[in-house]
Amino acid sequence: MTIHPLEEYIDALVTCELAMMMAIKHEENPNDAVAVCAARQSLKCTNRMNKDLFREVSKAELPAVMVYSFRTMLDEAISK
Repeated sequence: MTIHPLEEYIDALVTCELAMMMAIKHEENPNDAVAVCAARQSLKCTNRMNKDLFREVSKAELPAVMVYSFRTMLDEAISK
C-alpha cells in the first residue's frame, strides 16, 4: 500500500507536533524532542521531498519553530 505524499506529510507533521506538545507537558526541551522525532519520521517517509524536509527539520537550530511554521502554512492553505 502506498501513501499519498500529502497524507505522509500531514502524518509526519502531526507526529512532530505531538512530540513537541509532550515535551512541553513534561517540561523537556521541545526542540530536542522535535529534532529526534523529525529524524525518525524522515526515515519512515517514502516520498523524497518529505524525507528531505523532515531530515532538514531534524538538523535545524530551532526545529520546533519550523514545525509550528509548517502547521501555520498548512492551516492558512486549508482555510483559503
